[in-house]
Amino acid sequence: MLLGPVFRYELYSIARRTRYFWLRGVFGALLLLVMWMCYSSVSYRGGQLSIDDAARLADSFFMSFAWLGTLAILMIGPALSAGVIATERERRTIEYLFATDLRNSEIVLAKLAARLLLLGLLLITALPVLAIFRLLGGIAGVRLIACFLMLASTAMVVTAGAIAISVWSPRGRDALGRVYLVLLAVLLIPLLLSGIVATSGLSMTSWIGEILRTVLEWLYAINPIGCLFSMSMAVGFDLQMIWEMLLAHGALSVALVALAVSSVRRVHLNAVSGGEGSAPRRKLTM
Repeated sequence: MLLGPVFRYELYSIARRTRYFWLRGVFGALLLLVMWMCYSSVSYRGGQLSIDDAARLADSFFMSFAWLGTLAILMIGPALSAGVIATERERRTIEYLFATDLRNSEIVLAKLAARLLLLGLLLITALPVLAIFRLLGGIAGVRLIACFLMLASTAMVVTAGAIAISVWSPRGRDALGRVYLVLLAVLLIPLLLSGIVATSGLSMTSWIGEILRTVLEWLYAINPIGCLFSMSMAVGFDLQMIWEMLLAHGALSVALVALAVSSVRRVHLNAVSGGEGSAPRRKLTM
C-alpha cells in the first residue's frame, strides 16, 4: 500500500502543528485584502456597479488569485517539503523506517502525497470566494480550469523537486537553501540566456544556437510565471502553452520522484558508511 502508515503519521503530525492553521489564516487574509483592493479599484468609478464593471472586478480578482497562489506555492512549497527526508536523516529517525518492511516508494510517495495535500488545503481556501466571483461573469470556465491545473502541476513539480533535493541533503536547512537556489536559477536562467543571445548576435541556426533554443524552450515550458503573463491577457489566452507546461511538469515530476525513490536508501547508507553526520567518537582515557 503506497499511502500506508507513513502517510497517516504525516497527516497526524501536520494536524497537530498550529503553524499550518496560521498559514491558511494568513493566506485567507491576503485573499480578502486582494478582494478589497480589486473592489476598490472598480467601485470608485462612480455609482452602482454595471455589468461590465462586475465582469472586470471578477477578472481582476481571478488573476490576482492566480498570481497569489503561484507565488505561495513557489515560496511556501519548498519550506513545507524540503525537510521531509533531510530532517529524518538529521534526527537519525530514517533508519527506523529502513528497518521496517516499508519500500522506498512507500516512504517517498507517502511524504509527497501528504505535502501535496497540505498545499491543496491552502489553495482550497479561495474556492468559496472564487465561486461567488464566478457568478459576476468575466471568468471563463476554461481559464478557471486551466488556472487550477497550472497551480496543481506547479505544486507537484515544486514538491517533487524539494523531496528529491532533500534526499541528498544531510540537514533540513541545507535542503531548504538548495531548493530556493534551484527555483531562483530556473526563473532567472531563461532571462539571462535570452539576454546573452540578444546581445551577442548568436545565430539560432548554428549548433550552439539550437542547443540554447532547446534549453530556453524547456525552461519556459516549466516556468509558471510565463503562463501567468499569458493568462493576464484575456484576448491572447494561450491554452496550448498551458498544456505544454502541464506535460513538462508531469514528465519532470515523474523523473524527480523516480530519482528520489531509487536513491533515498542508497544515499543515506553511503553517507553513514562514509561517516557523514555521525557523532564524534570519544577517546578512552585511562
